[in-house]
Amino acid sequence: METPPRDLGGVFAFYAVVRGGEDGGRAGVTEEAVSALVFAHAAQHSYFKGSTSIDYDLLKTIGMMCNPFEVRARSPREWESAILKSYEVWRQVRDNRGGVFVGDAARGTVAFEPLPGLRGSKLRTRKASKGADGR
Repeated sequence: METPPRDLGGVFAFYAVVRGGEDGGRAGVTEEAVSALVFAHAAQHSYFKGSTSIDYDLLKTIGMMCNPFEVRARSPREWESAILKSYEVWRQVRDNRGGVFVGDAARGTVAFEPLPGLRGSKLRTRKASKGADGR
């Protein structure tokens, strides 16, 4: 089973934290719910590979779910951009069988960095060949 990106490019995780008495528990649960919802949608759409937009109904649902939190100020276009950029990086991590998802909340950017020692090449796994005795 694939594992979804945890942070959606910083839009949710950096804004849906306890601020000014906000309920951190509800924010955390909502973050998980949004992540699961987006991941389920992404799985049905090739993890947004080649996508330039996301279904507006999904973006509206995210907005409704986030309405009680500070992140409600984010527009559907900002959500769409963050999701598409995050999945672009997530696909690179998946395709390289590892890597670092780098998010910069101040700049609003996300990027992929290969794991040290694996720069420019995919991680290769060795398949053990079984001998005649099954070992």
